[in-house]
Amino acid sequence: MKVEFVYRNYIPLYPHYFSFEKLPVADIEIVIPCPRPSLQRYYKFYRHIKRIPFVSGLVNVSQKALFREGHDPAADLYFFIGMLPSKVPDRPYIVDLEHANSLMNFSESSEKSKRNILTMLEHPLCKFIVPWSYAAENSLKLLLGKGYEQIGHKVEVVYPAIACHHDTHPQRLSTASQAQRFLFIGRDGPRKGLHELLTAFDVVSNKADVALTVISSGAQKLASQYGSNNKIAFFNSNFSLSELVSRFYMESDCFVFPTLADTFGLVLLESMSCGVPVVTTRQFASPEIVDHEVDGMLLNNEPLFLDRPSGSTIHGESEYTLGSFARKQLVEELIWSLNRFVTEQQLGRHLGENTLKKFRPGGRFSLATRNAKLKRIFVEALS
Repeated sequence: MKVEFVYRNYIPLYPHYFSFEKLPVADIEIVIPCPRPSLQRYYKFYRHIKRIPFVSGLVNVSQKALFREGHDPAADLYFFIGMLPSKVPDRPYIVDLEHANSLMNFSESSEKSKRNILTMLEHPLCKFIVPWSYAAENSLKLLLGKGYEQIGHKVEVVYPAIACHHDTHPQRLSTASQAQRFLFIGRDGPRKGLHELLTAFDVVSNKADVALTVISSGAQKLASQYGSNNKIAFFNSNFSLSELVSRFYMESDCFVFPTLADTFGLVLLESMSCGVPVVTTRQFASPEIVDHEVDGMLLNNEPLFLDRPSGSTIHGESEYTLGSFARKQLVEELIWSLNRFVTEQQLGRHLGENTLKKFRPGGRFSLATRNAKLKRIFVEALS
């Protein structure tokens, strides 16, 4: 059986899809078309200007010309990643999604776009709809309303999966320093709650032996704002995943990611697969990733941007600005959580050991678990 992955190849493909090269699905040939680097440069520009009213509409109209779907005629099945086909293919297809609005390229929804989504998903050749999480499934319910009843039987959640990096990378050597090492990784710092984290860390670092590494876009600007705290190290976001694992994740005691809006948060999987517990906000899919007080900690935060009904989009940083009370509450929860890792270091080690269970055989995010589920879906789609 041959399955072709179809994606917007002017947008970088999420790394976990390439794990099929590391551990292929048995008896399935998966074809991943090459990206188009020239168009990826235009996409980066589009991300900066998409708030201009006519830009999203213009991109949606021109997407067919930009993307130019060219399917492998030898493929038995098409697997559309976070998108819908521009027209109904001539063979069975599957659609996966991180959030219902990914099917609209995270632009504003309309009744016309909803009808188009429902038309493509209820077509007999659409065999399965594969959300990344139950939160993503719920976003589809909210978007389609009663229309969901027509396609609900096709929906099956399949979690993303990555390799257990802890088992393939050297462990951190113990040192005389007892400093708790915290790590933050996220390109869009304001949306990922970085400013709230830095505020909380300033408080904690005044009384405790701690260190924080921040890897984010605009590191130089951040360093000028918070550089007076010599316990914080800033780096720009230009590391490969291998470098992040060996140089940062494996050298950390806790990964802190107080995001205000994330459809999944793959960095949480990366950290946990290294045996590093996480502190993150309780929003959208994070409660499906982190079990509170078992392999990490979940913070309460409002509002839940991505849990809104249809019409929500992922915009720039101003879209995700917390009110003063919500921000104060999040900072206080961060201070409390960071202090627990400082005062209860055995707790951190215990949580870290538990994270690894989710990436080993039978685990929720193991490659073998995902592959077994997808193989059954692929076979059923063609039977």
